[in-house]
Amino acid sequence: MLLKYTFLVLLAAVLHASWNFIIKIQGERLACIAWLSIFASVCWMPLLTLFPPLSKAAIPWLILTAIPHLLYKIALARAYDHGDFSQVYPIARGSAPLLVTLLAIPVAGEWLGPFDLFSLLLIICGVLLLSSNEKKIVFSKGVLWAVGTGVCIALYTVADGVGSRATIHPLTFAGWQCVIDGLSIFVVALIWRPGKLKATVVGQWPKLLIGGILSGGAYAVIIYVMSQTKIGPVSALRETSVLWATLMGTFFLKERFGKRRIFATLVILCGVICLQLTSA
Repeated sequence: MLLKYTFLVLLAAVLHASWNFIIKIQGERLACIAWLSIFASVCWMPLLTLFPPLSKAAIPWLILTAIPHLLYKIALARAYDHGDFSQVYPIARGSAPLLVTLLAIPVAGEWLGPFDLFSLLLIICGVLLLSSNEKKIVFSKGVLWAVGTGVCIALYTVADGVGSRATIHPLTFAGWQCVIDGLSIFVVALIWRPGKLKATVVGQWPKLLIGGILSGGAYAVIIYVMSQTKIGPVSALRETSVLWATLMGTFFLKERFGKRRIFATLVILCGVICLQLTSA
């Protein structure tokens, strides 16, 4: 992968961890995600006029990716309601490539080699370590919702990668996805948490607007790079965001088990990078 693409993916990783951090420090997280997403949609609407129209071949993939994106936002909010940032984020991001690889066995008939199995073992060990306290492994609500978030990530990652290549310009696909994603999660929050939307945005809109820009920007960068080079290395490098998230949770939020979680995150990161690079 070219140096400029490497830099862009690392930038996207930092942006992604940063907007997740903004969500975690808010009280009403579903409403926060809804506002953050709708702000990202508003930012994208005028930009869509600068790109070619969406190709017909990309429309099914746009619809296909919209559903797991919506479920991802809901699961992410629930995960942050119940778990620490330095625990939830690495589990969610690390479990996604694990699940993709395991699903490829029955679906695509892709059998695993010794190095693949070693990579999966690293990810599993890291996730279990993040799920444990001083004495035992605890599959708390935060951990379970984080794994559910990882399932959604696994589903939309494939659809995003194919959809971005099925249209004339990859940022056209990214822009329309962000618009649909923002509108759908806002409608869900309006129905589910109507009283929280107004209370959340009052006094917090600058922070949520910044989060929306970071979210839309991170997604656009990844979609663009995936359309220009191999998806495997891009996905692997993007997961460096788990390390940034763990450091943010440990040093800024003063979450417990800092050293253990940093070590567990590094184990997951090594496993993810190895797994993605072997499939590249």
